[in-house]
Amino acid sequence: MIFDPPSFTADDRTSASAPDATNTSGEYGFRFREWDIYKDARAFRVEVNGLLKGCPKEEQYVLVDQAHRALDSIILNIAEGANRNTDRDTRVCINRAHGSLDEVVSCLDCALDSGYITAEQHRSALSKADSLAKRLKGFSGYLAVKDQRLRINNHAAPRRGQLLFELLITIAVAATIVAIGAQLIYVSLRGNRWSGEKNVALGLKDEEFEAVLSWTTQSWTTFYNLTKGTTTYAMFPSGGSWNYSTGTEAVTANTITYTRSFTIQNVCRDTATRSILGVTDGGGATTACTGGGSEDPSTQQVSVAVRWPGADPLTAAEYLTRWRNKACVQSSWASQGSATSSCPATTYASSSNITPGANLQLCTGGC
Repeated sequence: MIFDPPSFTADDRTSASAPDATNTSGEYGFRFREWDIYKDARAFRVEVNGLLKGCPKEEQYVLVDQAHRALDSIILNIAEGANRNTDRDTRVCINRAHGSLDEVVSCLDCALDSGYITAEQHRSALSKADSLAKRLKGFSGYLAVKDQRLRINNHAAPRRGQLLFELLITIAVAATIVAIGAQLIYVSLRGNRWSGEKNVALGLKDEEFEAVLSWTTQSWTTFYNLTKGTTTYAMFPSGGSWNYSTGTEAVTANTITYTRSFTIQNVCRDTATRSILGVTDGGGATTACTGGGSEDPSTQQVSVAVRWPGADPLTAAEYLTRWRNKACVQSSWASQGSATSSCPATTYASSSNITPGANLQLCTGGC
């Protein structure tokens, strides 16, 4: 789930780029009017409404009316979510806006199938819809991470009433059988403590996965170029989004200090079926797949570990796949050699046997 991400802050949940707006919100106090995602939705609504003006009269109260209501629903839900009391409620509105966007895309498909719009108009509208969908998805993911952290804090407290009840029962039994009673106290306290600690560790693990997933949408290249294998990293919030650092992160809950981190491994895929075969040689640190298949630079295995005193580490692994690729255009015939070319690329890997003329010619041994 990788794209050049919207960059959100805790105060305004805004994204990085958008069409110009004709008014600012400072005069009226409606902060959502300054959100780039809201401005993009407005611009998309105007464009699609313009495309559908060419539909025949019999479609005005069917396809066109349906598309108008769905377009209105996108911006209305974004606006409604701006002043919700919780991030979870705001996320509900953003997800509704995403659903309405899907409905608009379906209307565009119907208009294309019926010959009301051209294939080029359809492609242009879908490109803008795709950009808006990614912004909505990124916003929703950011809100989910914040909500996950809040739920960890709310559920981490021990069940004090239950512990007190169990303690009273244990004391009553201990009055007659001291040895057995002492053992019951020890087992009960240890079991409840371990259960509460594990619940906290599970929440920290899930939050780390969500943070890594959100961060990879900002820059897959940075993520992919990290050292693979056993080098550990940790996520931390930075400017309303996520960033990484080497090492581990310490999190204290109920006087217990947990440390969490993640590692990254390269992945081998079957060249025929594209099925994942496992990590590459060297524990995922290399790009060689001597066991079969080839390394897939668009997929990485992320392993998260949470550790705390007196317990075995909690570990889990997931595969993350880049779903947005960038194509580079080269602007000259000069040779790049064996070095890796960056975007935008300006050279080819080799200029041998390539002779430019009135038409492109590829010749063996020269032309």
